[in-house]
Amino acid sequence: MAAGRVVLDPGSFISDLIGAPNRGVVSYTRMHHWSNKVDVLIMATESGWHAEGFKVPPEGLRQEGIPKGAPARPAAASRRPLTKKAKLYLAVTLAVVLALIVGVVSVRATNSERTPEAAVREYVQLISDGKYDEASKLVDPSDSLLDCEMLSSKTFSGVKGAVKFDSINNIKYDENFVTATVNVVVLVNGRPMESELRLQLSKTSRGVSNWKVVSPLLVNVVFQGHPYLYSYKIGSVVLDVGYEENVGYGSSISCAMYPGVYNIEGQSVNPEYVEINSVGKQFVAVAMQHGSTGSESDFYASFEFNKHFTVKPTEKLKTWALPQIQSRIKSCASISYPRKDNSCPVEVWSSNYINVKALEVQTLPTTLHSVGYVNGTSLIAARADGVIRVTTAESTGTSGQEISKTKDFYYNAVGVVDFDKERQPVLKWSVWDV
Repeated sequence: MAAGRVVLDPGSFISDLIGAPNRGVVSYTRMHHWSNKVDVLIMATESGWHAEGFKVPPEGLRQEGIPKGAPARPAAASRRPLTKKAKLYLAVTLAVVLALIVGVVSVRATNSERTPEAAVREYVQLISDGKYDEASKLVDPSDSLLDCEMLSSKTFSGVKGAVKFDSINNIKYDENFVTATVNVVVLVNGRPMESELRLQLSKTSRGVSNWKVVSPLLVNVVFQGHPYLYSYKIGSVVLDVGYEENVGYGSSISCAMYPGVYNIEGQSVNPEYVEINSVGKQFVAVAMQHGSTGSESDFYASFEFNKHFTVKPTEKLKTWALPQIQSRIKSCASISYPRKDNSCPVEVWSSNYINVKALEVQTLPTTLHSVGYVNGTSLIAARADGVIRVTTAESTGTSGQEISKTKDFYYNAVGVVDFDKERQPVLKWSVWDV
């Protein structure tokens, strides 16, 4: 039996202490149920059988008046022996009674252990141990928030014991005592998180009650994107944040996760040109409650990229960017260049100000002026200065004589680093194009 082991200890003795008058005990059978520490004495008497629960003394059962360790006194000779039929009847009766007693004791013992709190504790322990696959089998999260494959044990990064069961309170049962709701408080890295869980009662054919958690304990985590972030790595699971060219600040994605402490890595769109480095802080996925309803939809957490990572251009990017800027200055100084490209200096293309007759590169940069973030956008900009000589033609006087003028313009070329569909770097010459 699942609830305990039954020990049968048969013997014979005479006693007037148990049973009614004229019901002398012929033999007894002792049953011990270890899980409940209950002993049941089943006695065969001259007039039938009798069962009684009792606690066995340390020295065991013995006849009255016989010293400890002495053999039992034989039954009185005047007692008539039982017939074979009576013995068979007695044996069957004893077996039935024994089975009934053991069954009742086992069911009661099992039911006393399968409380709503016990079910919640079991569920929380699986989460605490990082056994997310088992937790998902125990409580199906499929109808919950977008899981993004984050509810797998593969996301667990070895921070065991970060989630601890604290307490449950405000247990509410329905009128039929088959469903219940509880408020469970868990500690996530020492921070309390309270959530409402639903439970369902079911019974087996043997009458064993089983409370089962039916609503998952989850946190809706919003992962912020970044222009140079290709994916996050949580444990051994890669979370694609949906990198696309020209996304500006990058995209974001919401995922359901079990509460816990996670090690999260940021993977660059191209690590040869841009490094993404962790600041060494683990992410604590714990729900922060907002609003007054306390519903599950009010629980969320946010993984903010800039709090956990830094972005750094590599030396290869710097080396690559300089000739790109040089080429750009040459293009802006070309008369064949599209005349209304507003990413070039206005002095070289706008007919509203000048009538350009000739363009010439006067100076090309030999080093970058700077490489870093621009305009607080988390976008990397490469800067370098060049000089373009502009020759204009103007008419003067009534004769309309053409007079040429030459002027040098400094061109502060700023190229914003982006990546194409092949994840190769490109420079864009206006922040509005990104």
